[in-house]
Amino acid sequence: LWRAPIDGSGAPQNLTASNPGADEQPVVSPDGGTLAWRQQKRAGSLRSLAAAARLAPDSPSYAYVYGVALHSYGEPARAIATLEQAHRRFTGDRTILQALASMERDRGNRARALEHAEKLVGLAPDDPQAQALLQSLRR
Repeated sequence: LWRAPIDGSGAPQNLTASNPGADEQPVVSPDGGTLAWRQQKRAGSLRSLAAAARLAPDSPSYAYVYGVALHSYGEPARAIATLEQAHRRFTGDRTILQALASMERDRGNRARALEHAEKLVGLAPDDPQAQALLQSLRR
């Protein structure tokens, strides 16, 4: 990831030169003061993601990314708890509901997955992915 002045007054700066892995999905905090991104390295990343979510409590993106990371690290119960807490704060966030429905489905908790999928379709009745998820859970 690179940073450069918008007016071209300075040279671009590589923010991730020290990481040999892939850097992707940058997210800027609402106040513009913090940049977080996904790195292809694990050491300390959960702590950093937890801190980002804690420091930007008004951003559903940080809570979502932290929850997905917990799930990726093999901690589905913590992931779901994190996303449930985020859902209580951001009831209209579709990415959080999608993640909750998918994670609960994967854990075999079909009733909770269906509940989340129904809320998701309620928010976005014309979303074909949400409809497909709901239909797959109703079978």
